Amino acid sequence: MNNLIVIFLMVVSIIAIIGGFYSLKKSKTATEFFLLNGNLKLSSFISTMVASNLSLGNMIFVCAIWGYFFGISGAFWVAVTIILLIFGYLIFGKYFKSYIEDRSNNGSLHEFISNLYIEKGNINYKRLRYFSSLVTIITLLLAIILELHIASTLFVQVFETSLESTFLVLVSIIAAYAILGGFRTVVHTDILQSVLLIVAIIAGFYFYFNFESAGITSHSFRTIFSGAGWANALGISFLGFAWLLATMDTWQRNSASRSLDISFKGVSWAGGIMVVFVILFALFGMYVKDAIAPIAQENGLATSGGFYPFNDLFAISNLASEQFLQVSLAALFVGLIMAAASTADTFFVVMSHSFTTDILISKTNKSLGQIDEKQNLLFGSVGRIVVISSTFIIMIVWFLLSKFNLLNSPLDLFYIAYSVQYALLPALIFGIFFKRKHTSTAILSIISGIISTLFIGFYFSPKSAAGISTEYLALRPDQWMGLLPFTTFVISGLFYIIINFIKSK
Repeated sequence: MNNLIVIFLMVVSIIAIIGGFYSLKKSKTATEFFLLNGNLKLSSFISTMVASNLSLGNMIFVCAIWGYFFGISGAFWVAVTIILLIFGYLIFGKYFKSYIEDRSNNGSLHEFISNLYIEKGNINYKRLRYFSSLVTIITLLLAIILELHIASTLFVQVFETSLESTFLVLVSIIAAYAILGGFRTVVHTDILQSVLLIVAIIAGFYFYFNFESAGITSHSFRTIFSGAGWANALGISFLGFAWLLATMDTWQRNSASRSLDISFKGVSWAGGIMVVFVILFALFGMYVKDAIAPIAQENGLATSGGFYPFNDLFAISNLASEQFLQVSLAALFVGLIMAAASTADTFFVVMSHSFTTDILISKTNKSLGQIDEKQNLLFGSVGRIVVISSTFIIMIVWFLLSKFNLLNSPLDLFYIAYSVQYALLPALIFGIFFKRKHTSTAILSIISGIISTLFIGFYFSPKSAAGISTEYLALRPDQWMGLLPFTTFVISGLFYIIINFIKSK
């Protein structure tokens, strides 16, 4: 199997590198590097949305973990999450039409939010843009760590490499690849990932039906609504509903199309595809719990207890000696690694986009679509420098999280990483609908959301991973983690309403 994996990875790498250098020639300016010059087509929109959201740490592992712990209920609620994701965007998308279709702007969520608070003689809206950008940078730093940490554990499981060296190598390679073509490179890798993900699922089906195991045995539909618990159900449902409103890569993708019609169609088609995928991943988690974990235990092999379901599958790889089973495992491994790599390079480009346009270009009092050709070329190079520079921060943060044992649960790190961005929601939603609003209110609301998310997340994550059931303010640690996206929004929203009321008085 290991030799097959190496061969598959080499073939995929060659294809990706060819696409990367092809993109390099067409991605020299900032508008090309970040927004594809506003020429993203519907087919590419769908593939890049599916690929970036069905990432290793974003949905693949999360859905498998939900299936492992909550069974059919887990599969039901992750499907509901994606359905709500579609409805959330279809409801609010009309408010973004003029911005998305305006080729003169930066294509940035943070610029859109700050524009809602522009008042004559008030320059604080720029500070709002900086703080909004900070939210995305924190989110994507943690998200890249999540993706590549999980990918590294898979390499360690199969090849018995050093976790530290594997992580550092993956970060360096993917960052170097991301600077080749920016968003154009992202599109290439996302299309490649989509193909490999389909191959991986086919390989997974082959393994399921041909490996001697009990299969899925626990599938009670009586607890389909309640099996995941109210806190987890509410948290993940809210996360899905507001996902496309608060994620910067969504705004980058929509602005790269420069068409609300393409955005609506792309979200609908991609969402429909994703519903099928997330159910399959959840069913895989159920399969690992019902069939793979017992086999591993019978053979004296250690398992992750549901925190790393795919790692548990590869733990018993030596027991699947039949040739085509080994081929299927190799194909599945490559598909998973590509899911992490494709999403990580997306996040590198998005993070660079936010820093370059919202912090650097904004200081010129121009937007990305208004700078001259010389500046466009300059900021295209700056965007690449930002990608490379961010790798050092990522390595430092990963080392600190690892040192304090905060990487033991991918699900908890997912909640922490992606809940931070929901600190932007009150400023976004109230900014659209409130007539009387204040820039400082939005800034303080965002700061309160960031602080509360990181505190609650990193305080309860170790307790949740350890299975501690003690209640804190009527909630168990695992419930605090499951509710984190919703909690972030509530705390940030309360600060917004209270401060805005005081200022209005």
